[in-house]
This record gives sequence, structure tokens and C-alpha cells, in this order.
Amino acid sequence: RSCNSKTWTINIRMGSIVQLLVLATLHVALASDFPFSVILESDPATQKPVYAVDWSFNRMNSTITFRLTVNSTGWFGFGLSPTGGMKGSDIVVGWVTTDGRAMLYDCSADGEELPTVDAKQDWETVTGYEENGCTTFIITRKWKTCDESDVDIMEETIRLIHSWSDDDPENVHLLTYHGSRRGSLSTNLLGNLANLPSLTADTKSFSISLINVTIPHDTSTTYWCSSTLLPDEIQRKKVYITKFTPLLTRHAVKYAHHAELYLCKITNRATQLGFNNKCYLNPGACSSRTLITAWAVGGSDYIYPEDIAYPIGGNTDEFVWLEVHYDNSEMHSGIIDSTGFEIFYTETPSKHEAGILAVGHMITPLMVIPPKTKSFSIYALCGASCMTNFIPEQGIHVISNAFHTHLAGIGLELSHLRPNPVCDGGYEELAPISRNLKYDFSYQQPNVLPKEIIVMPNDILLLKCIYNTQDRTNITMGGDSTHDEMCFSFLTYYPRMNLTTCASLTYLEPGSIDNVLSSEDVEMLSNDSLFEGENARNGVMNIFQKIHWNEQVVSDFQSANLKGFPRVFCESMSYEITVTQELHLPKAGCPYKITDNICNTTYSRVSSASFLEATSVFFVVLVIHMLPF
Repeated sequence: RSCNSKTWTINIRMGSIVQLLVLATLHVALASDFPFSVILESDPATQKPVYAVDWSFNRMNSTITFRLTVNSTGWFGFGLSPTGGMKGSDIVVGWVTTDGRAMLYDCSADGEELPTVDAKQDWETVTGYEENGCTTFIITRKWKTCDESDVDIMEETIRLIHSWSDDDPENVHLLTYHGSRRGSLSTNLLGNLANLPSLTADTKSFSISLINVTIPHDTSTTYWCSSTLLPDEIQRKKVYITKFTPLLTRHAVKYAHHAELYLCKITNRATQLGFNNKCYLNPGACSSRTLITAWAVGGSDYIYPEDIAYPIGGNTDEFVWLEVHYDNSEMHSGIIDSTGFEIFYTETPSKHEAGILAVGHMITPLMVIPPKTKSFSIYALCGASCMTNFIPEQGIHVISNAFHTHLAGIGLELSHLRPNPVCDGGYEELAPISRNLKYDFSYQQPNVLPKEIIVMPNDILLLKCIYNTQDRTNITMGGDSTHDEMCFSFLTYYPRMNLTTCASLTYLEPGSIDNVLSSEDVEMLSNDSLFEGENARNGVMNIFQKIHWNEQVVSDFQSANLKGFPRVFCESMSYEITVTQELHLPKAGCPYKITDNICNTTYSRVSSASFLEATSVFFVVLVIHMLPF
């Protein structure tokens, strides 16, 4: 049997015409499709859904509605969890009685134990019924309930937990144990457009993908690249991309870490076109490149809002470069993959042309995270000295963001500072552009902002990446491997500008950490020539392996990073890079005040970074590894 139906049937057993009319109206509402869905559990043999969740949300009244469909006629559990476990989770338990009554209880859990029923019941049942051996419930609640027993629903990653049984309980306090029928999955319930735009009648598509690549089994990390020309009609005429769909190979998807698609300038057809091999074998093939789209673990389709599209084509001197990062840590052999993208476009010009801006930390072993640490922060600065040269006078409108770290990342926040002479230090902190303090490496989907945010030429962007290395005994360095780390935010915005990347690297101040590193070591770490190529990792490891890490040493090292000297690298579409030396990280003299009008609370955020005391000191042109590609 299958529960994966989009058509609603309600058995009406009422006596009055009024009740019939009410239910008829309800039936029409339920027949509309829920735009978002995940499969929480599938049958291993048939891959058919066992437990499915669909949902929709309303920004006007801050409500969310779920449709839960379980291939069972017993009780079910569905919850919102901060970590993926029961502790601290907000759970609903429901079932349909033998006489057709839909029972639903708002519960919470303090650990791996029977959930307790909340004093305040915040979930409402729209309908609940059994049909063809399946149980279906539609339930709704506010994003924020002001109930300490509930989990707030926000624009960040959340773990959906689930369980089910074949038996109905006598009451909610006598649930039978679910055994292995449980699980969790990360998603962002509010991370998309509330109403997804439909593809227009004139929409066309083309696909670009690897073709039957055998994933290498002699190394854990492989970057595989392929180059090809755009379709002939797109080379001749500019078109407008409205949607990207990742093309993933089911049996190989767990080995694919991320994929990027670039637009590159043709300078040598013989060496650039037709390449299909490990990326390092052709390092200069796409030296002048612009990111078109990207996919990472757990991601799905990306759809542009109406009136916004990504322009491409109309140039016969360009080609596309597909790069896929494979993580084959267990060295499995014989894995064939064809990862890629299907690209949907229209020839009708859009009102706004979109671009992608990468903001983050340089990918270098000099990005060091201590071991055995619950929380350590890395900061990346995109300063006004970079922004003023590229952002138009009227500013850019940011519409979505995709955060990216590797396995140790647990949270990210992109702060937005604006000059204000009234504030101490001259900067006011605005609302964060994006924030996800429950980041999950296994779920990396772009987050559509609830409203567009305008970034002006003199603004500053400050990215904070938080890491947990409690399970590691050695330092973690920046690098390409999944077990190395990165710190990036990818902003989709309009109107398109010439800036593609704004990344930074912080050098420690001599004398700032004498109890941890000698002044000679700190000075050595600021010598770029000593940390290039294959010797870079060994050089950094040799310096930091002398340290005996404890809480005080980690705290001192964190403080030294905050007091360091950021160097900001600005990269244009033509791959020209300017470098600006700043004296310190910025601090907002006027911190952003978060006001919760629903629960009547207000508090000020305290910025962790130091005040930016000076502007640019020098500019140079430099080619350096900046992005996670």
C-alpha cells in the first residue's frame, strides 16, 4: 500500500447542513498542495515512503501547518528537536481511535524517556483520519508560542524527529515503545519562499553533469572537474535562469560533498575544453570564473523569486566548468557517479539580474581551530575598503544565503554593520543578514531571507563561524578535505556587480599570545612565503603541536584572533584580486536590539569582535586560493 497521496478524502458523518458546509469548505482548503515535503522514513526494500511530512507556512500570521502521513494505524510521534534527540524536544503524539476520533497531545521530553504532556496545548488538529492502512494528520501552530516547553520555529536548521507504532495506546501516558521505528532529519522549515513561483510556459532546460565518473578509491578527497560549452542557442543569445535542480546519483550521493558550476573565459580551447579528470591536473583551465550555482550535502532545488533571474549566455567566448568534491573516507571502489545540474531558463528578460557573492575566510592552514573545544569562533571580514569599489551607489538587495563549513561547524552568523557617527567607533549593527546557530553539515540548502536586505557601499559584513572539536585530539586547519574546515557565506543578490568574492585572513599580533606561542612563532605565521604549497600544513602543525591545550589556552588563543590584523581579499569577475590590510576587526558601538513583540522581550546583542580602527593601508594584486573549489 502507499500513503503518498496528494488527494484528500474526509468521511463526513454529521447531521446538519451547516456542518456539511463547514467540512466542504475545509475539504477545498486541504485539497491544495503543500509546497514543501521531506521523507522521514522509507522502506529499505521498496524505497516507498513510510513516514512523510508536507508543510506550508504563512508569514503574515506566523503559522505553520504540517501534513503527517504514516504507513501505520497505530500511534505516531513527531517533534522539533535542537539536536536530533529527545532531550529538549517539542513533540506531538497522535492516533485515531477505533471510533474515528483524532487524538493529539502537545508534549515535551527531557531525555530518552516517555514524553510528558504540556500544561499548555499549542498544537491544533485540523483533521486526522485513517484510510487504506495509513494515518494522516494535519496539524498547525504558531512559530512562537511563548511556552518554555516548546521549540521556536525560526529561519534556521531544525531537526525533525519521528517515531511510530502499529498499536493505539489506551491513553497518552501508556505509549508502547517504538523500538527502532524512530529517526531524525535536518531541514529549514521557513527557509524558502512561502509561495513558490511556477515555471512559465516558455521555460526550457538543459543539463550539465559528469558522465559515469569512477570515484577514486586511493584517496579520501577528490576534486573532479569537467568542462563543456553552453548549448549553441545560449551561446548566441542571453537567457535568464529561474531554477536549478541538482542531478544526483542515488547509490553515489553519499560520496558527493558538494558541486559547483562556473562560467569561464575561453583563452585556450585546446587545454580548456573537453577536460574530464582530477581538477589539479588542469589548474589554470578556469582561472577567470564566475559562480553560476552550487549544491552541497542535503541541498535540493533552488528557485529564484519572480522578477529575479540569473543571466547567462550571449557570448561565444565562454564555457562552463563543473567541479565535484568527493569524500570517499572508507576508500570504497567501483562507485560510478554522474552528479550535475538541470538548469531551467527563459528567454524573457527579468526585471532584476542576480549575482552570487562569496563572503568568508581564506582557505589556508593558517585558519587554526584548537582541539577538544566545545565552541571556538573564526571571523571573516568583508570591509568597506572592498565594498566601496564594487557595490553600486544604491546598494545591492540580498535575497538568500547559503552557509558552508565542514564537519566541525555548528553555527554561523553574518552580521551587518553600517557607519553611524553617533555610535562609539562609528558603526551601528543592523539585523543579521543570516543566522543559523543550529547548523548541520548534512543539510546545506540556501536559505531565502524573509525580506530583502540592502547592503550599501560603506557597509561592513562580518561572518562568524562556530566550531566544536571535542572529538578531535589535534588542531583542525583550513583546507579542502571534509575533515579540514571552511567558513563561508554565499549571498544571492541583485543587481549583479563585478565583485565575486570578499574573503579575509587574520594575522596574530606579536606579543598578543606569549603564553601560548612565542613571538618568533607568531612572526613566522605572518610570513606568507613560509606557508605556501605542500609545506604549509606541516609548517603550521609543527608550530601548534607544541601547545598543551586547556580552557585558558583556548580562551587566550580566541582573544588573540579577535585582536589580530585582518587582510581582506576582493576578487572581481576578471579574477583580479586587490588586498587591503585592516588594523582590527570591527565592533558595533550601537549593537542590534532584538525585539520579540510576540513574547514581549527585548535585548541587545553584544558584538564579539574588536573595533575597526583604520581603513585600508595598501593595495596589491595577488592570485590566491580563496573559495571552497
